[in-house]
Amino acid sequence: MSFSRVRASWLAAAGVLLASQSAWAQDGTKLYRELCASCHGEDGDGDGPAARFLTPLPRDFTSGQFKFRTTPLGSPPTDADIIRTIARGVPGTAMPAWSGRIDAAEMAAVAQVVRGFGSTAAPPPAGLQIPDAPALDEAAVARGQVFFQAMCATCHGETGAGNGPGSEGLTDGWGEPIRPANFTRGVYKSGSAPEDLYRTISTGLQGTPMVSFGALSDAQRWDLVATVRSFETARRWERGRVPQPPRSEP
Repeated sequence: MSFSRVRASWLAAAGVLLASQSAWAQDGTKLYRELCASCHGEDGDGDGPAARFLTPLPRDFTSGQFKFRTTPLGSPPTDADIIRTIARGVPGTAMPAWSGRIDAAEMAAVAQVVRGFGSTAAPPPAGLQIPDAPALDEAAVARGQVFFQAMCATCHGETGAGNGPGSEGLTDGWGEPIRPANFTRGVYKSGSAPEDLYRTISTGLQGTPMVSFGALSDAQRWDLVATVRSFETARRWERGRVPQPPRSEP
């Protein structure tokens, strides 16, 4: 399925919010308590009974800080942003993907409960419009390397292994230790498609040291995407595995 079709399905789920709000609020609270409260807590403060066993800790929704957004850094997420995380989960963490387990209306209802825990009740600004990805070829990787070494390697390391000189002693917005992503693993919490990486580069990860690079041109951001994806390919070569060509869509 193309990224545009996947994105359309998230937007459709967000659009479901326009009807039966009061009924959904009731259903969403019930679903949240059944599916989410054991980790995120009944009050959304990230202090559910299972939280102490998890690393990283479950998100504290009362802070109003959401990492995975199409909105500018410091802004609340759109409904589609929250639904996307519910649907796809967060790879590398205990947060599962709920797509296929609950339907679009149920995800939309849970999203409203999550939004209601904190300052995210304020209307979000318009989300980022992601342009079509160009060819993410070797030329793009080479161009992106220039930006990566200048702006990213301090934390993520010259080879993308998350071991740069600035990687030690970092903390997140909740005071917890945090490490820069190790791109050689090929596991990205906000998704591994080129469009997911473009979104993260453009909007940053709120509540972490990862800032927005939205001031770069579209072409420069796509070049960075190509470079980031190349680190995992390089690791496969080192392990003697034959890498597949980079994908332009999930």
